[in-house]
Amino acid sequence: MTNHIFLLPLLLISTHFGATIFAFYTPASAPIDTKAPASAPIGLEAPASAPIVTKAPASAPIDTKALASAPIAPEAPANAPIAPEAPASAPIDTEAPASGPIAPEAQASAPIDTKAPTSAPIGPKAPASAPIDTKAPSSAPIGPKAPASAPIDTKAPAKAPIVPKAPASAPNGPKAQELFDSSLRETLAQAQNAHQLISTMDPSSFDFQARTAWDDCVYLYQDTIDLLGRSIASKDNQHDVQTWLSASLANEQTCQDGFLDLGLPSLSSQSPSFNLANANFTESISNALVISKVISSPCFLAERNKNGDRKLLQFSGELERHVDIVVAQDGSGHYETINEGLAAAAHAAGSGTHGVVILVKKGIYYETVVVDKLLKNLRMIGDGIDETIITGNNNVHNGSSTFRTATVSVRGDGFIAKGITFENTAGPKKQQAVALLSTADNSVFYNCSFKGYQDTLYVHSNRQFYRDCDVYGTVDFIFGHAAAVLQNCNIYLRQPLPKQKNTITAQGRKSASANSGIVIHNSRIKAAPGEAPAKNYLGRPWKKYSRTVFIKCEIDDLIAPEGWLEWKGDFALRTLYYGEYLNSGGGADTTRRVNWPGFRVIGSEDEAAEFSVGNFLAGDSWLPATGVPFNSTL
Repeated sequence: MTNHIFLLPLLLISTHFGATIFAFYTPASAPIDTKAPASAPIGLEAPASAPIVTKAPASAPIDTKALASAPIAPEAPANAPIAPEAPASAPIDTEAPASGPIAPEAQASAPIDTKAPTSAPIGPKAPASAPIDTKAPSSAPIGPKAPASAPIDTKAPAKAPIVPKAPASAPNGPKAQELFDSSLRETLAQAQNAHQLISTMDPSSFDFQARTAWDDCVYLYQDTIDLLGRSIASKDNQHDVQTWLSASLANEQTCQDGFLDLGLPSLSSQSPSFNLANANFTESISNALVISKVISSPCFLAERNKNGDRKLLQFSGELERHVDIVVAQDGSGHYETINEGLAAAAHAAGSGTHGVVILVKKGIYYETVVVDKLLKNLRMIGDGIDETIITGNNNVHNGSSTFRTATVSVRGDGFIAKGITFENTAGPKKQQAVALLSTADNSVFYNCSFKGYQDTLYVHSNRQFYRDCDVYGTVDFIFGHAAAVLQNCNIYLRQPLPKQKNTITAQGRKSASANSGIVIHNSRIKAAPGEAPAKNYLGRPWKKYSRTVFIKCEIDDLIAPEGWLEWKGDFALRTLYYGEYLNSGGGADTTRRVNWPGFRVIGSEDEAAEFSVGNFLAGDSWLPATGVPFNSTL
């Protein structure tokens, strides 16, 4: 990944009651309509006896006028100007529907009309006629577990100060680092404030669906507090910090999307105090991302991989000789279920040099599995694709948030899976139904298969690598906010519902400064065996700065000539980054591709190289230790 130093003008430094405030220009964007129906009330706010003040003092206004001579230049394609991000006054970016919209209907092959239709808006609501299953999911409820590392003070500040904005030009040396440290600590304080406001709501007023989404938010904001604590501790490694800040922004968006998935009003629209606190948090984290990019050092790779715990066993006979736990349905192992094996792994004193290794023997395991975030460097080895199968059928149609529909959720960093099929059998009529969700940083999936329909593979956040894998689906079936590379994989398009259009990817980058995106490299795009999908596209923009590239792939002629599909009208068409580079096959012809400002046929090897495993994931610093084969360059 290239590291550019942007020189941004310092607009304002003012002092009010002893507090120093840094301001930079954030242009306004179109306001978002977050009105919600009154019929679905959300939980009570914190008791009046312990209010959390989130309003900034009116006496210290921030001058946000820009210096026209040097505007901030967000990350953007050279031929596509980037629209500015939303300011804190527009706290929640709900321009795009939540993570699981009703699948798009088929349309003629005529050029795409980028005007937003008024008659058929796309939305995440399930059909009104579909009854909601209010049975609780079988998985353990998500809760705000404390991190294993040094505890972080989670007390909310008595006042939520005005968010110190990123300076338009950051000083070099110690002053720059001091500014960044201050930005990280302020972001942490804002996250703690938002988390406390959520946690003190009265869940008894929620119905099952709202309680599910609320539980997600409690967990996600606690995870964000943990990520920010790690960022403060590891501030010298800017690639790590940018990844964890990007993941924190993804957590905030997932909290909001959980309510929208289920057709409920967003949490922010129902709680003015949380709305303000969340606005401060999202602006603060966006500012921290900007500063992080300004002070990034090109030498970060030299600082990586000093932790011996990441030196893992190779995928060879050596690995099998170090199996710690065996799971087998026939009773020939230590346990008969994967969840029993994970519980044992959590209590095992795994070796500091390789972590715990679980061997899951051949069989079909009907389980909802969560690999806890405290269970790091776990390796789960199966007997091969379609031999070891973990399957489930949780789905949004039956009342779960998309985040909760996953058959397997991986949260522990350094997770590696090999030779396993992850499956969700809910089918295309049940809408979003995730087979695998990963929030684990430096997670690896080798020789695995992911089978589903809509939203099969949720690459939620952090850095993820997929090698020699198969992915099956219909709508948005590789999606999320992560920095993810799929290398040497098979992407199989399945038969959708009548009038549906298949979209392979739906990437969710919300900030131009986030380092996330989906890269499909040296892979094959084809129809699933025995199926004849109709209208197929490489992807569509889930969030404003969606970023996806296809590099040196074999693309069959089932892809529509336009190549890419709009989300809703002209949403994100100027701010997205969609690229194609040296692809082949009947569907790789780019002469009739969409004419969006954010789309490009990449003509420079240097530009394409930014999305290599070595650059995009900093893969040379951690993948060799996993023993998984990979190509660092293109």
